[in-house]
Amino acid sequence: MRLLFLNLLLLAACGAAEMDPRYGTYGRLAGQELPWREGWCGAALVDEGADFVTVGAPDVTTGGPYAHLHADFLKIILHWTPLVDWRDQIPPRRWYSPYHLLLDRLGTPAGLRSRQDVLEAQIKAEEPVLEALVQAYARSRRPTCLFEVANEPNAYPYMSPELYAWYYLEWRRRIFAVAAKHGIADRVRLMPGGLWLWEVAPAPAVAVLGRFLPPEAVSATLYYQRFLLALGQQARATDQPAGPGPAVPRPPPGTPPSVDELQRRGGELVDLGNLHFYPWIYADSASRTGESPETHFRRQFQRLGSLSRWVAAHSTSHQVWLTETGNLNPLSDEELARRFMRPMLDGLERLGARGAGITRWHWFKATGEDSKFQSFQDVKPYFPVLNAIAWPAAMLAGVDPRDLKATLGIVECLERQNPAQGLRYADGRPRQIEAIYLQRSGHLTAP
Repeated sequence: MRLLFLNLLLLAACGAAEMDPRYGTYGRLAGQELPWREGWCGAALVDEGADFVTVGAPDVTTGGPYAHLHADFLKIILHWTPLVDWRDQIPPRRWYSPYHLLLDRLGTPAGLRSRQDVLEAQIKAEEPVLEALVQAYARSRRPTCLFEVANEPNAYPYMSPELYAWYYLEWRRRIFAVAAKHGIADRVRLMPGGLWLWEVAPAPAVAVLGRFLPPEAVSATLYYQRFLLALGQQARATDQPAGPGPAVPRPPPGTPPSVDELQRRGGELVDLGNLHFYPWIYADSASRTGESPETHFRRQFQRLGSLSRWVAAHSTSHQVWLTETGNLNPLSDEELARRFMRPMLDGLERLGARGAGITRWHWFKATGEDSKFQSFQDVKPYFPVLNAIAWPAAMLAGVDPRDLKATLGIVECLERQNPAQGLRYADGRPRQIEAIYLQRSGHLTAP
């Protein structure tokens, strides 16, 4: 009788619990009706109720100029990195042209000699996909048809803010054109691809990358500011219509718009902010901050809150989604639950309560790990050589040798123990962090 009473009490508690709509997953968690998203694109996602669909990601395997690379991280980087941004930047083709000789060696087709060429080919390849997506949205009668344009444009494959602004506007124009044909243009909403928050990445690695890359390439804040500025400039030049939000006051005729006015004009074309938050707190020789993991964690949330407030203010909905958030730290299951998951969820809920604009987060992943970590296996044989030459190489490159050694230490650490990411193991077995996540989301028991 006592056991029956306890079961009835638990059942009543489950029924009375309110679902927290902020908790979502990357991939669908079997047996749970959490909000979810997926990395691949297809009309089935609309029919199955995914939060949004992603278009224009150059690394997809379903179509586009890089489909033959089968989403191989290193191969895509190798083909993308040498390209100039714009078609008019391609140097003249002469027999001694290093640029063309390199692309020929890589097997780059003649029609893909700039990143602009690749992105235009990607749009062309996805025309049938876009048509199917819009038709699925029209059938669904969902009040909002949300599209994400590409994924992590400030990381992989990297696009300059100006190039990505052009790409975003191209997709916006085409999405609205197809949606208007099917009578659902008033329901369409767009968000940029989730920006990788370099501000919360391992500081030594960011310092090394910053020696070779422009400042906006290792700062999500600078990248987003430049993106909105370029978006405002290009939208003003092409007379792009504003989104559904309130219109930004225009300067009097003949008055050049300020940077702030152009950024707000760009924000009129962004309906939802989109960030990727993977805070690095691992305390070992790879971290030279001297702070405890707990202090480091608090600083990471301060950085997230500062950026998310600005991003939310420059969108029509005044909201930000973390379409990816999760763990990159090489922690054991017990450490992940104790030192990461609980503080992580506490921090996200606090930011939501303090007006940072964050209204949903998708845990990466529902099941399994990021396949990109398999790429570390390819460089494992070179670790001894890289460590041996790290000091002289750093001096030649103008990099702090301690930062380079720490970065190599981070990579070796990740190779030895892949970050424990999924709420469930790849074979479907539950984990402690799944129970914590479900409890906090309003699901009191795991299946």
